[in-house]
Amino acid sequence: MDRRAFLAGAVGLTALAVGVGWRQQSDSDAGGTDHLVPSTVALLARPRITAPRGDFRTEYGEAAPGPDKTYDFRLARFSSYHDKDAVYETGPFTSGSTEHQKNHRPIRLGYESPAAGLAIVGGRVEGDQPISLPWVRMKYGQQVQDDTDAWIDAGSPDAEDPYRNVEDNANQDGDPRIYVRSGGWAVVDGLRVRNTHDGLGLFGQSGSDGAGTVHIRNCYFQDIHDDAIENDEWQELHVHDCLFERVYCLLSQRPSQQLLLDRDQSSRVATLDRCVAQMWPFPGGHKKRSTDRNHERVFKMDTNSPRVVVRNSVLMVERYISDEATRLPERSTSRGDRVNDVYENVMIIWAGDGNYPGNVPSGCTVSKDTGLFDRAAAEWKRRHRNLSFDSPDSDMTQPYGPK
Repeated sequence: MDRRAFLAGAVGLTALAVGVGWRQQSDSDAGGTDHLVPSTVALLARPRITAPRGDFRTEYGEAAPGPDKTYDFRLARFSSYHDKDAVYETGPFTSGSTEHQKNHRPIRLGYESPAAGLAIVGGRVEGDQPISLPWVRMKYGQQVQDDTDAWIDAGSPDAEDPYRNVEDNANQDGDPRIYVRSGGWAVVDGLRVRNTHDGLGLFGQSGSDGAGTVHIRNCYFQDIHDDAIENDEWQELHVHDCLFERVYCLLSQRPSQQLLLDRDQSSRVATLDRCVAQMWPFPGGHKKRSTDRNHERVFKMDTNSPRVVVRNSVLMVERYISDEATRLPERSTSRGDRVNDVYENVMIIWAGDGNYPGNVPSGCTVSKDTGLFDRAAAEWKRRHRNLSFDSPDSDMTQPYGPK
């Protein structure tokens, strides 16, 4: 594929001409279903809307939002803290943690009664912990990182568990979270998330395998230390025109409920369209020394996870945590008559040493020109100028794009 043609077709990403009100977005050509998606203007014109303002340093939550509610977060900043030791009063926190330092859940909506028709417009979520913290330190605490370093120095003996002193996961996976009712939908439009553990968590109804549908568009994720999007409860997912700068893992779809483990959910789909993503080698990693640097796979998947459909997107990778992690999912049905995972006009950019180590599914092209990512990210920022992290608000008045 000619790179100039690719950039013109996939990464030029001109603002879509979308009218005010409702827009029909179709995924039928990839085996999905049509969804009516409210525009930004329509979401901001709803009768049920709340618009908090200012800097929130402890959790912002609503247990039962009810139906068809919009959260206008354009003038709100949610600061959180993602360091396990801040909860367990160890290391630099032996004298005690503040309530802000214990805040690893910046936003939680629908956690007691999952919502239908929930919408977030704008908003900034930023972690205040040092960006250089190793993965194990953030997730489990410094004492576990010390055990892991010593375990690796001893040759990683099978008889010893480096995580033996994990106390619990109280400060792991800190992220803004939404809970979606089975059969319902949600929209996250123009959210900015920087320097958190996970970037955005999608959850459903406890004890149910009925999926909702979540649309994520115009969002900007930067310096995400674990999963940029966690979809472990398998919501139908549509990610459109988003930028991911320096993330450890792009999308996780590994089930957290036992009832999902026994079901083949490949009829469900996670679609990424017109996205620009950069995988980044952060310090540490799962069972890695604190001085190591690596990133996870692009998609964390199980064999029965919802299939992925990736279109018109750029994926830059650099230093995988393992050989297994280099593979993009390429699953087929047991009958072999339909491809589960689909790639169309996808550029894989290898920023590491030597040759690209992963597989190249049909519909993908590999390049070692890292300038392709730089130009794609710069173009995204130009079009979404109102979504800069340095901007105090995100004055979104157009659906699927800037003014």
